Amino acid sequence: MHTKTFTATCIVASLLWSGLGWASQSGDWQLAMLKEPSPAQLKMEQRGRVFIYDQMHDADVELVMNTQFDRIERMMFVRTQKAADKGESEAAADDDC
Repeated sequence: MHTKTFTATCIVASLLWSGLGWASQSGDWQLAMLKEPSPAQLKMEQRGRVFIYDQMHDADVELVMNTQFDRIERMMFVRTQKAADKGESEAAADDDC
């Protein structure tokens, strides 16, 4: 791995990790990043960084799609959890990835 790439990856990981303390207290850290992005996250998105959100609830994805339209080109959703019918458990959609 190139030194610059490795260094940039370490910096991004440490920035994300340092911002997760408050998010983990409020529940799902991905949901917190999705709904209340930090200034550092917004700056990374503006530079072209894409974040992959895994196993989000479809209602949360729908809400973000409708309220944060200017950010959705930098988001990717995989294994989205569908709302379950009565008596059924939630299941992730198979996206064949």
